[in-house]
Parts: sequence; structure tokens; C-alpha cells
Amino acid sequence: MPDTFRFSYYITSDSPTCPEIWKLGERMTLMPGAQLSNIGEKLSRLYYIVKGELALSVISADGRERICMFIRNNMFYGEAHLYREFPTLFRVFATTETVLLFFSLRRARALIDSNPAFRIALLNGQSQKISSMTGELVSLVIHTPEERVLNCLRDMAENTPVRHGGREVQISQQDIARILGLHRITVNKALASLKEQGHILYGRGRVMLLDQ
Repeated sequence: MPDTFRFSYYITSDSPTCPEIWKLGERMTLMPGAQLSNIGEKLSRLYYIVKGELALSVISADGRERICMFIRNNMFYGEAHLYREFPTLFRVFATTETVLLFFSLRRARALIDSNPAFRIALLNGQSQKISSMTGELVSLVIHTPEERVLNCLRDMAENTPVRHGGREVQISQQDIARILGLHRITVNKALASLKEQGHILYGRGRVMLLDQ
């Protein structure tokens, strides 16, 4: 299976960690599963991830929840509301213990004008989100379900050490379906095909990507 196109669902800003920004906002902590905002809410704050991970999900036309992306350290969330007020399109929740800074929108707008480090970090994060979502649209056009599942698993396993001839990802078929927007039956068929081709082994709640 050719690896012709890859993009990441996991977005971490490549801007350097900036203690200067840490001094500007108020701090809060979310525990795993805690919701930061829901679909249809109007945000009154801009958030900055100091440590941890947030998932952004939407509801598909058939009522299924789909995770669009995961954002990590040094990323902002809520920047679209700096420019215009509208109900948010995403449900946002923590996947791990997550430390955030928050700023009122008025304060954030002032910092964009006065603080270069804040401005650069904001623009850097926006460009990476756009790149990821554009990559996902391309993937929908050029990849089969098997290729999309395999690329997603490779993305998740990227920083996992090789053990016993492969890299193990702790994930259920339902969660793969949520990330990719596929039916669970389609995911099941894709996993079976990838196993037959020698790319993976899988069991309940885990997938092993074989070292090739």
C-alpha cells in the first residue's frame, strides 16, 4: 500500500514554548473527559494549551459524533471568535489532564496588537490547523477506507517505541470510526483487510502496526 500522502490529526505548534505568554492569562485545569465548550455556544474567551490535549468533534448528518482533530501544547482554541461572534461548530473536551490559560476576547485582541510572541504563536497555530483540515479533505478524495485507517493508526503510533516487531495503539474500532467519520462496519472490514495484507494485528481495544 503506497504511502503517497500523510497528514496528522494531532496538532502541536512548532512555535517555541513561550513562558512570556504564560504570564499573560489566567490558568485552569481540565481532567480527562471534561468539556470545555459545546456545539452552538458563543465563546467569550481565547484558550491556550500549556500542557495536555483537547479533542474537537462535530456531529455528522446521521447523528454520529466525529473527532476532527486533536490540539496539543502551545496551541490556541477559540481564535475564530476574535474576528466575529458566531456559535461554535465543535464540542471540545480534554482527552488527558490539560492545563489551559484563558484570556477574555478583549484582552486577546489587545495582545495581538501589542505582543509579538502572542501574535506569532496565534498565527502559527492557525496555519497548522488549516494545513491539517486541508490534508483531511485531500485524504477523503484520494484514499480508500483501508488507507485512511492505516494512515490514522500510523499517526497515532508515530512516537510509540517498537516492541515485539511492531507499535501498539490502544484504540477501539468505535474510536477509529469517530475520528475518521466512518461506519464501524467499514472500519471492521478495513482492519480485516489490513490484517490480511500483513500491515496489522488487532484485538479488543488495541491495534499492533507491524514493523515493515
